Amino acid sequence: MIMIAKILKHAKGFSGVTYNSLKVELGKAEQLEVANFPLRGLNGVITPSNALDQLNIIADKRSDVKYRQFHAVVSCKGQEMNKEQLYAAAKQYLIEMGYGEQPYLLYFHKDTNNNHVHIVSTRVRKDGSLISDKFEKQRSLGIINKLNRQYGQKVNVDNRESAAPIIKEALEWSFPNLANLEDLLKRNDLTLKPDKKSKGNYAVYSGRPRAGEIKQEDLERCS
Repeated sequence: MIMIAKILKHAKGFSGVTYNSLKVELGKAEQLEVANFPLRGLNGVITPSNALDQLNIIADKRSDVKYRQFHAVVSCKGQEMNKEQLYAAAKQYLIEMGYGEQPYLLYFHKDTNNNHVHIVSTRVRKDGSLISDKFEKQRSLGIINKLNRQYGQKVNVDNRESAAPIIKEALEWSFPNLANLEDLLKRNDLTLKPDKKSKGNYAVYSGRPRAGEIKQEDLERCS
């Protein structure tokens, strides 16, 4: 039972609400939860149009922010996890990603080979501050690995294909010292050690297996 999480492309508006609402109308999805919206509609129900209006009102507090929407998918292999299990996992995921207090919507989809839950929220808080998207992909991977272990499946980044995008994104930032890079990799179950085969370079490990390399010139660009 292995879950994966994918953060979809950032959007200016909240197309995730429209997309998932249409899926519900077509009988291909089910709305699981709508939470933390300031205003409720008739009978306490928040319609898709009402949700869109409220998300835009909150996001308009930061007109300087180009990408307002947070839209992610938590999925499992096939139907190994049912709706209730994926719902619980997706909710924990969004909380640990920093969106637990934000207005959000959760949808369960079963119209593909893999059961999955869509999460739609906004990066703009009600007070106008922002939820940072720095190292978003690395944090997401660390959280989903934690959830997999919690659900009984130990998952580590244990091959070059999985580690490569983490290393690549980490090296796009500047670090005051090497310890900052080590801490970032550690959060994703990776360790950094001097490369015994190549002086001045570093090797990246996931447990015992070697998962990648970082050259001295790459580190110098990040300093």
